[in-house]
Amino acid sequence: MIKTLSSYYLSIPFNSPLTGVICTEYTINLYIWSGLKASVPVTPDYTITKKNLATSTGTDKVNIARLLNDYIDFTPNTSLTTSLISHNNQKWVHSEVVYTTTNVLDLNVKQIPLTDLVVRGYGYGIEGENPTTPTNQIHISGLVYKVNLDTIFTIPIKLNEI
Repeated sequence: MIKTLSSYYLSIPFNSPLTGVICTEYTINLYIWSGLKASVPVTPDYTITKKNLATSTGTDKVNIARLLNDYIDFTPNTSLTTSLISHNNQKWVHSEVVYTTTNVLDLNVKQIPLTDLVVRGYGYGIEGENPTTPTNQIHISGLVYKVNLDTIFTIPIKLNEI
């Protein structure tokens, strides 16, 4: 799960994973959508191209959190019932990398695919780089909450995928 109010880095090696050849540039395609996880859009919402001018062989890091944050329009839940509610405050993101190298096998090949859930949330800093879902699947700290009877209280949890 990607929390868009904290940094989220994609680590992109300058060597193509398919051929091992050093790239002259790479392009990251980001697809962002709501709905079924398998329904990846045809056209990317963001395309980021980075050149490898120094012909580096290391790994580059690209922070995509702020780009993804643009697509989440948070709306509070106003349901007055006690129930499990799926809300629209999350999206899916699929990223892929296309390398430009001297090897024709890399031509237009989509590599390093990643599909993950995106929420407007943040890590607390102690999780390190790319904070993930806690083991208890609850996205707020504490176990006891004082709530007024006349208010709405939502506990954000992540359900396992089927």
